[in-house]
Amino acid sequence: MRLGLKRFSINLFIKIALVIIGIFSASIIANSLLPLNYGYYSFLFSLVSIFSGTYNSIISSKVIKREIILKPKSIKTIINNVVIIKLSFYFIFSIPIYFILNLLVKNNLLTFILMFLIMNEFLSDFLEQVYFTIKKTLFLSIIRLILSTNFLLLILYFNNFEIITLIIIQSFSLFLFNIIIFIHFNLSFQNEKKEKVIYLVFLRDSLSFMWISLLGIASTYLPVIFLNFNFSSLATAFYSIASKILSPLGIISVFIMNYSFPFFMKIYSVDFKKFVKYIINTFTYIIFLGSISVPILSLLINYGITTFFDSSYIDSIIIFRFEIWFTLLLLIDLFIGMILNILGKYKILALFVTIDTLILLPLLFFVSFRGVYILSITKLLITFFFTFYHVIILLKLVSKINITKISIFMVFTLFFILTNLYFNNIFVLILAYIIYGIYFLFFYRKVIIKHDEDSFNNYHV
Repeated sequence: MRLGLKRFSINLFIKIALVIIGIFSASIIANSLLPLNYGYYSFLFSLVSIFSGTYNSIISSKVIKREIILKPKSIKTIINNVVIIKLSFYFIFSIPIYFILNLLVKNNLLTFILMFLIMNEFLSDFLEQVYFTIKKTLFLSIIRLILSTNFLLLILYFNNFEIITLIIIQSFSLFLFNIIIFIHFNLSFQNEKKEKVIYLVFLRDSLSFMWISLLGIASTYLPVIFLNFNFSSLATAFYSIASKILSPLGIISVFIMNYSFPFFMKIYSVDFKKFVKYIINTFTYIIFLGSISVPILSLLINYGITTFFDSSYIDSIIIFRFEIWFTLLLLIDLFIGMILNILGKYKILALFVTIDTLILLPLLFFVSFRGVYILSITKLLITFFFTFYHVIILLKLVSKINITKISIFMVFTLFFILTNLYFNNIFVLILAYIIYGIYFLFFYRKVIIKHDEDSFNNYHV
């Protein structure tokens, strides 16, 4: 227990250090390029993320993890062959992707560099997933910290760089990371027992996870592409700055969820009633504590934007206020996804992602012609209603808690969010805090504490 807590604390500390370095690096790059060029730079990296994420989803990390657990003496063989499969897909589809990229960026040299960066990006993401699966995250985190520090020092030294120079530096950093990690991995598993592994099964079993991953990638990065083509690089820059500053919160959220998964899994396997109680309490605290923390955090990061970024980025603050609430909704959805994974409800999870993406992306495409402000508020409101029905369906799946009262609590939360977004008067905000706090105490006492544990459905996998 103490060893696990120590390992978690060290990894969390390194994650926070990486977050701080990432924010400093982003501010230096943004201030050097200025909004117009930074918008184009963000557009290029959205393309990289879309294609690298697509390649990385070809064989799901969940399927690989399952095979490693089933065949622990063939880890090296499995991973090396998966790398070969991923690289094979990369080279097979490299020609059409090269033409797509060249059509979008209209620069042969830049297209070649982006192709190299895509390969390094999806390999580094894959190797990180492998190291998390085999529980060797400390070594990985230390190497990532060293390379991130090195990248920060490089951009400090080359303070007047062009976009293409910056991308070359990042490509080289990722390439070096992949070489170090791959050598370390192969040296760690020298003597292995050969077991039969059917890789076509890997591809077949990864299809549903691949669909979910592709939809997630599309909803994350396509808004940047929409803004760049439908409005302006300037709007892309403001949207990207807000997303970049908030990305650490998303990374830490995923990190915490990954470490929470075994805890909830253990409770689920031992005591289902206790598991449901933990779900309801966690939802309630995430929504309430997140809602009262976001405005305070927003003020602190607003100060950070005005301090560390050039004054030409001041318009990104209003976008940031929408995006930080979106990050809270993302945290709730991550928790829902984790619970559905534990319950084995993969079809429901895939249905959620499919419905959400097929509604959200066309809406964001059309509103992107109106600018970044309209796009951000649309994304926030639509995502809130998506999260709302995700919560209701999950709670109905596992419990007979009063859904009407849960719905009222969610609607009350929406009004609190809108009050914080559109009222700057300090007295109005204090009043909103008081009313929301009183309502939460009433809700928690009348709905959560008095919830009859014997009313749980007889659901168990």
